[in-house]
Amino acid sequence: MQTTVEQDVSSALDLLRSGEAWSSFAQAIASVGSVVYGDARVDSDRLRAEGFRYLARVLNVTTAVGLEIVDPAYPRLIRLYDTYRNLANCNPDCIYLYARISPEHTYRISGRRGSALMFEIATMDSDMLAYPEGKWLKTISQFEVEPDGTVEIHLSATPQPKNWVPLDPDARWMYVRQYFYDWNTEEAAQLTIERVGARYPAPSPEPTEIAQQAQQLIKWIPSWYRGLAQNLVGRFYSAPAGALAFSGAAGGFEGISYGRGHFTCGVDEAVIIEFTPPGNTLYWSLQLGTHYWEALDWDLRQTSLNGHQAKLDADGVFRGVISLCDPGVPNWLDPAGHRKGLLCCRVVRGDRIPEVTLRTVPFSALREHVPADTPILTAAERSEIIRQRMFGVQRRFRE
Repeated sequence: MQTTVEQDVSSALDLLRSGEAWSSFAQAIASVGSVVYGDARVDSDRLRAEGFRYLARVLNVTTAVGLEIVDPAYPRLIRLYDTYRNLANCNPDCIYLYARISPEHTYRISGRRGSALMFEIATMDSDMLAYPEGKWLKTISQFEVEPDGTVEIHLSATPQPKNWVPLDPDARWMYVRQYFYDWNTEEAAQLTIERVGARYPAPSPEPTEIAQQAQQLIKWIPSWYRGLAQNLVGRFYSAPAGALAFSGAAGGFEGISYGRGHFTCGVDEAVIIEFTPPGNTLYWSLQLGTHYWEALDWDLRQTSLNGHQAKLDADGVFRGVISLCDPGVPNWLDPAGHRKGLLCCRVVRGDRIPEVTLRTVPFSALREHVPADTPILTAAERSEIIRQRMFGVQRRFRE
């Protein structure tokens, strides 16, 4: 007599054999179209068109995590988000490396640490796509680096003598995150991961394993799309008008505070963002996003600024401008054609939470509302700034 587990495996394999698994997969994809096409806030051709691309981008990530990078016995470090996978409010200053893990094994991450401003490893339980289930377990950001810049880190349930990341019994996946402040000089880490004691070649996945993974993915797809849309985007719209609402984040970098809000900017308007950055802050940034909690294109446009890139006025205040046309100020945040969207501020280990305000003024009168000594950038100067920005991203993401 078959056990319940054996029956589930057999059923999953039968669905794969008959083609019903693929049909169910297609139906799950079709069902999430309502996240875009059933949302009253999606009221322009730009939002609808980019919504189609967004649905495809999320599918790209979910299939990679649900079907490809699945074996904790032979882990791989993959870059989860990119300039063409901007979902989940990914930070333009960050590289996110993802791997599957298990507390049954010991892992070694080794290579060059690089020179990113911040570097951490975080472990999580459940599965990445099982949102909103799951929680963050351990976050380690202090590692001993050798004089030649190399580093070796062990992840295991049992203690290790140096650079140890403890694996809780529930640990199932991990992030390596690097935050960059100076895009043109800081170097990305060059890392590999392996299971200690692994023998090669790795075994090919069994049909039963793929069948079970397919069933999990079919279940996860609707919940992940809707979880992003309902539970996370909604927090931006619930912020008071003209301000950002700050809170901590269990899934963010250690010691981070998130400010969430939203903006609306007409063709003839400019939105001025003002705040005084906290003292003794390790890192801060501002970022524009779409209605889908998706980062705007950030390598070929200036849709974000961090504390290294931004220019403060003589009084120590950051004044940024959101406008559809280039206002010629250094701190332009380009909404990439969107008249409304999300605004995110990140502050890491600051001595206080900043009071961020937004006010809308006529675009033609913008210069009356910023300090008189605010520089005027030419189109050529802007082009060169963004050109260097693009090079900085290519340097960071080169293999």
